[in-house]
Amino acid sequence: MKQKLIVIGFITAFLISLMPVSVFAVTSASVYVSPSGSTVVNGNNVTVSVRINPNSNPVDSAQAVLNFDSSKLQYVSYSAGAFTTFQVNAGGSSFSYVGTLLGSSVSTDRSMFSVTFRSIVAGTATLSVSGASAAYQGAAIGQVNTSGGSVIVSEPVVDTPPAPVVAPPATPKEPSTTTPTTPTTPTTPTTPTTPTVEVDKDAPKLVAEPTVSLGTNTITLSFSTDENAKIQVTYTLGEDIKTLTNDELKTDHKVTIGSDVPLIAGTTYKVEITAEDVLGNKLAIFSKDLRTTGIEYKVKITDLEGRPLANHSVQLFSDPIQATTDKDGIATFSDVTPGDHTLVFEVDGLVLRQAVKVNQSVSQSSADGTAQVASSEIKTVRLPVRFADVTASQSQYGTSYLVVAVIASVIGVIIWAIFRFSRVKSVFGWIGLKFNKIFKRNK
Repeated sequence: MKQKLIVIGFITAFLISLMPVSVFAVTSASVYVSPSGSTVVNGNNVTVSVRINPNSNPVDSAQAVLNFDSSKLQYVSYSAGAFTTFQVNAGGSSFSYVGTLLGSSVSTDRSMFSVTFRSIVAGTATLSVSGASAAYQGAAIGQVNTSGGSVIVSEPVVDTPPAPVVAPPATPKEPSTTTPTTPTTPTTPTTPTTPTVEVDKDAPKLVAEPTVSLGTNTITLSFSTDENAKIQVTYTLGEDIKTLTNDELKTDHKVTIGSDVPLIAGTTYKVEITAEDVLGNKLAIFSKDLRTTGIEYKVKITDLEGRPLANHSVQLFSDPIQATTDKDGIATFSDVTPGDHTLVFEVDGLVLRQAVKVNQSVSQSSADGTAQVASSEIKTVRLPVRFADVTASQSQYGTSYLVVAVIASVIGVIIWAIFRFSRVKSVFGWIGLKFNKIFKRNK
């Protein structure tokens, strides 16, 4: 029995040595509310930040949702943090954020975004983070921990005025015995009635939601107000804030952002519209994040010898955007944001990554004064590999695996025969006794 265990141990060790070993590194990050506790007087604004701590992991994209108590807090505005390209959505009792860094990454504690609220009801408003994730070059961080916070809304302190000082009653005089003469009461003149003048205190309002036309480098908004008004349009990208004004009082309005300085294609801008009437009544009538249309990007993918990667699925990160190459190896991506990207595709089980840079070029202004994005030219990406070598390498790996499987099967049959047939048992028992005698003799 001992000899059988020795044989089985050798066989098991041999099979284990043939198996590949993979080492997985568990990574983690944390997304949290800062400060975790805030206090504000009812009616005032309070600002909180959502930060990410990658714990030394490189991160170039992250997303999170900040949930808040809408019965006590009202969303006012937001400001961006470390990520240069982002998309946000504020509504109801949540604020969602998706941010990316083009061509760079962060690995230390940084701010993702900040949100300003107006307190509306006294009490404790809870803040929580959900849907948090982080990634680097398309690979997600293994674990993202989240933690929230709270805002205590207190009622304003009302100063109580001091009680008035009451003078003691005067000592009554003795009544006079002389009867006074009653004077004649004069006739009161009638006061003329002053007519009431109604003062307009209502600010202009939108008649309907603006019609938005998005271009590669312009955003056009058409809308109407319920009274004559002058318009101010503010658009923000990161910390860069620009303003357009039209002091003409009218009800029909059309504004084109980017007619003077072209906007960046495939980029999100925070657009706000304020209307003001002739009496100075002013109101913010529109606030929304709008993204310009991205540009078209064509790339031809070949190997080291110029062979095209034909009819193959390719992804452009970090959005990602999917495309399929044609017979000449050309992949066409639409709605692409200019900047640094990564082409990712698989050839015979081998994942290949290639960094590319997408540039936006602007031609001369058109007849209507709008700058136009030039048509994209085809870029060629030549990979430092031969597709034939990759195929051969994968085939060789498959053949080696098949050989290992056959050897393991043969060894398994031998073990089964040892314990199944008595003659085979006796032969192996005789061999074991011979080895045992030789071992004792040498000892």
